[in-house]
Amino acid sequence: MKCIGTIGRYFNGPLYKSSYIKENSLNLAKKSDIVLFSLPITKNEAIIDELLLKLDGIFISGDEEVNPFLFGQDPIDNRGKFDLLQDDVELLYIERAIKNNIPLLVTGRGALLLNIYFGGNLYRDLEKEFGVEVYHKGEEEGTFHFVELEKSFLKDVFKEEKIVVPSNHRQGIKVLGSGMKVTGRSLDGLAEVIEPEGDEKFLGLQFNLEDMEMESGVKILKSFFEGGHYE
Repeated sequence: MKCIGTIGRYFNGPLYKSSYIKENSLNLAKKSDIVLFSLPITKNEAIIDELLLKLDGIFISGDEEVNPFLFGQDPIDNRGKFDLLQDDVELLYIERAIKNNIPLLVTGRGALLLNIYFGGNLYRDLEKEFGVEVYHKGEEEGTFHFVELEKSFLKDVFKEEKIVVPSNHRQGIKVLGSGMKVTGRSLDGLAEVIEPEGDEKFLGLQFNLEDMEMESGVKILKSFFEGGHYE
């Protein structure tokens, strides 16, 4: 059984600060025979590197928006809710995982941060800056759409040309970071799956596994960390 580190959602309240792992993430891990370990909210590289030595991989997910300051732009409106500490900490874990050659699976906002780490940038609002041929965010809840797969990890997992994925994001990848390739796109051409061009051990998905049908989410999580993909 693999032990995978994940960064809990950060709660910065008026009386106390804490982090927690969402129940749907715990359920997904349990069904995948994976133990999720809650990583501390810290910017101490020595602590992070020491923890990574004890883990089999890192899993970062979530729907929260990424602060546009990270790619040199102002927010496009006042609708976004940003957490600079969460962004900085998750970026640091991404950096340390890649530099320590630790398998890294990032979904939702995690994929956007991965792209920023490699020098890419984002659409701040897909409807305003990209278009609405495919709806990537519902009015109140998430929606679903197709993703067409090229030769990729996901295509190996599902043995399909395209799959249906959940979608609940206003931001998206605009300019791809260096050293990566897009291996899955929605029907409007937006990048949904990113993988390394080299032998780095990471996978970025614009959609969150927790919002998929349990069988599909388990298939991806288990295949990535336990299926020998990087052994």
